[in-house]
Amino acid sequence: MRTPERITEFVCVPTYLNVPEIAEMLKLSKSAIYKMIKMGEIPSIRFGRAVRVKLDDLLLYLENKSL
Repeated sequence: MRTPERITEFVCVPTYLNVPEIAEMLKLSKSAIYKMIKMGEIPSIRFGRAVRVKLDDLLLYLENKSL
């Protein structure tokens, strides 16, 4: 099975991403990412005070956003 080209650049990315990692990947500010999470655009989970986003959820968000 062939891996879609849009995912190949994320092969070395961990399963759960923190906000600075997402901001760097999307070329957005951390505050913009926090706002998207707060508004519910990007699903997230909390580990204590730490906010994490599942890679699959981020890819789904990006896929839906481009439609």
